[in-house]
Amino acid sequence: YLAGIRKKGDMGVWRIEKRDLNLTLVKSVDIYSSSWIHPFNTPFDLEINPVSGQIWAVGYYVDNRVRFHAYIVILDKDLNVVQTIDYERCREYGIPTSVCFDSAGYAYVANLVSSGVAKFDSKGNLVGKAALDKTFLRAVCTYDKVLLMGYEESKDGIASSYIYTLDRDLRLITTFVFPKPSKNSSL
Repeated sequence: YLAGIRKKGDMGVWRIEKRDLNLTLVKSVDIYSSSWIHPFNTPFDLEINPVSGQIWAVGYYVDNRVRFHAYIVILDKDLNVVQTIDYERCREYGIPTSVCFDSAGYAYVANLVSSGVAKFDSKGNLVGKAALDKTFLRAVCTYDKVLLMGYEESKDGIASSYIYTLDRDLRLITTFVFPKPSKNSSL
């Protein structure tokens, strides 16, 4: 399964594709509504829930009032839309950048909570959230822990990377901040 953007007139629509092992297109579906206006409405991540087999795509779109929406689409294996989750106020909710699943099928969506993570059950119901005051670009679930990875750039233009580890109840376990390289560093 792949997710990307396809132009439809002046608007960008989400394109979700199912491909076989030879990467031959099996089926595709465009995700959009008539209120979408932005040319770069973007799905940032697509993952498969290992328990339900459903496909979750997360990202954003801009409506005809020029408001950003955090958007989650849940599809079945044949690309039929099972559910959409739409949060209009991205300042409050953030723009989701990544999704991962634990062994029980709970979804963890990075950045849906402004500077944090949101937890959903396999049916798409919000069951928890944690604000962590950081922007996360990637979420990875492993050994029933949630790893959130991101970076922030300082005023001197040098980025600082970090990894936060949370348990399934969204309690912070560890924080690791990579040392900042110097401007002359080859890192």
